[in-house]
Amino acid sequence: AAVAANTAPFDDVQHRVGDRGRALVDQLRSIVAITPLAADRLVFDPFLARGIDYYTGPVIEIASPGVPFSLAGGGRFDGLIEKLGGPSVPGCGLSIGFERVYTIMEERAMFEVSPRAADVLVAVPSEDVAAFALALGRDLRSEGLSVDVFPGAAKVGSQYELAERKGIPFAVLADAGAQQLSVRALATRQNTALARSELGSWIRGQLAQKGTGD
Repeated sequence: AAVAANTAPFDDVQHRVGDRGRALVDQLRSIVAITPLAADRLVFDPFLARGIDYYTGPVIEIASPGVPFSLAGGGRFDGLIEKLGGPSVPGCGLSIGFERVYTIMEERAMFEVSPRAADVLVAVPSEDVAAFALALGRDLRSEGLSVDVFPGAAKVGSQYELAERKGIPFAVLADAGAQQLSVRALATRQNTALARSELGSWIRGQLAQKGTGD
């Protein structure tokens, strides 16, 4: 289960802005509620500010423990594309300091050669299971697996095809209401039904067997 984030800062901001900012505060609450990060990793800071004035909503910065600078930053910029001559569409994004990230990864010996992009793909058949898929991905990562969560709903077959092209051996179909989840071995097209609590150990066992066979 996801760890509940500290809501005290939201309550304080709500008290200060009153009804004028209620919708924005509620939006921030919902973002935190569906983000599968522990409370000590996701921090709401009402005093965070970024210098570029085209932001129209929340701003974001990404940091790493023990590093005195941010690794990425961005936010919401609904009016930017239209100002640059494009259509009026909402926008949200961030930029990454690649040299900073590379330096930290090199210092921490995080580069590892692998023939696959991830150990398992979490497939997302519909938008209503997106939050569940993110939480499932977090749980599998906590068990030592490398996980890709498909970025949005799409036909399951096309998600499996993408995983195969990326060399990912297993896919889990996100289904928030199921007692068991379907795990697909993409090389053999075989499906196995497992309880959520069994997924991580089962996939690790299958990967270990495959490694021994290779």
